[in-house]
Amino acid sequence: MKMKLSKLILLRISQSWLLIRVLFARFCAMFTSKENFWLISERGKEARDNGYALYRWIKSNHPEISIKYVITKDSKDYHRIERGDVIEYNSFRHLVSVWKAKYLISTHIMGFMPDHSFFTRFDTVFHFLKGKKKIFLQHGIIKDRLEGLFYGNIDVNLFVSGSQIEYEYLTDTYGYPEGIIKYTGLCRYDNLLHFESKKQVLIMPTFRMYIDKKYFEESDYFKAYSAFLESSKFHDLLEKYDYSAVFYPHYAFQSEIASFHKLNTSSRVIIADMTYDVQQLLKDSEILITDYSSVFFDMMYMNKPVVFYQFDYERFISEHYKSGYLDYNDVGPVVEVLPDLISTIEHLLQNQGDITSYQPYYDSTFTKRDTLNCKRVYDAIIQC
Repeated sequence: MKMKLSKLILLRISQSWLLIRVLFARFCAMFTSKENFWLISERGKEARDNGYALYRWIKSNHPEISIKYVITKDSKDYHRIERGDVIEYNSFRHLVSVWKAKYLISTHIMGFMPDHSFFTRFDTVFHFLKGKKKIFLQHGIIKDRLEGLFYGNIDVNLFVSGSQIEYEYLTDTYGYPEGIIKYTGLCRYDNLLHFESKKQVLIMPTFRMYIDKKYFEESDYFKAYSAFLESSKFHDLLEKYDYSAVFYPHYAFQSEIASFHKLNTSSRVIIADMTYDVQQLLKDSEILITDYSSVFFDMMYMNKPVVFYQFDYERFISEHYKSGYLDYNDVGPVVEVLPDLISTIEHLLQNQGDITSYQPYYDSTFTKRDTLNCKRVYDAIIQC
């Protein structure tokens, strides 16, 4: 209890000091030359998502726009940003730039600020960024009831939607005034329609809020995926059909990747860390195995098959996210136990990943399946 209390006190001190820095940066911004640039970030540590896709599109199509990208110097993606466009994450220049930018653009709510969750709450209560144009690009397509994103819990001027069905759900459920949510498509999807798949199965489960990392290897999650990755029947399938498999843990569980490296897997199984580009893995792979991760929408966009391994469904929907509009059975096979997962994978390998029975839902989800998402997002930003 004392340790938790001391951590809480330190956190509050850290947040108070950060707030003082932000407010001082606002004061300093008043006495510096006026600028008119666009500020883009993901989580401050990456350049590989919708923020980066929009950044590259603007650089190519609207070079007249001054654009800055917030990222840490030690990021593996740092080299992707042109040197003159980089603003170091959490630097004083970063904080001043927040007040000088014309648009604040991020894949995550307040992703252009240090300590995103703290400033999301602070801005919602005190509206300290009132007058700024805040653009929520999204990280992935929403399928769950995320009450933290409801109108009144966040303050944005543009809420990008990636699919027709998601757009209808958001406008019916999340309570935003007309015109804030717009179906443009996700920026990174512009690059998904140019691919050459190879004989590869991608395994990408999401994280669980309720797992204590101190006991990670004792969790049902780790045990389930350990059994799958070590399965001799799965290894035999890969050999029989001459496939490889890539297991990519969620961002939140990448810190536990050493636990997966200890497993007794086939040489055909790769345990992938953050050096791997997720979008490239999706484009390279013929089949996706996931559980509840919205990354399956990327595969739908490319008309590729998805299998859902949901061994802990009841606990997940009660302790992680509440279900929204999606019936996973509309997208692909849903299995709960390992033998069914193995047989489903084999069926797909035998039938060259046939998705005929799921195609109508794929098509109704993406009524805009093209390479114009960045343009639509750009147009929506200009209009907001």
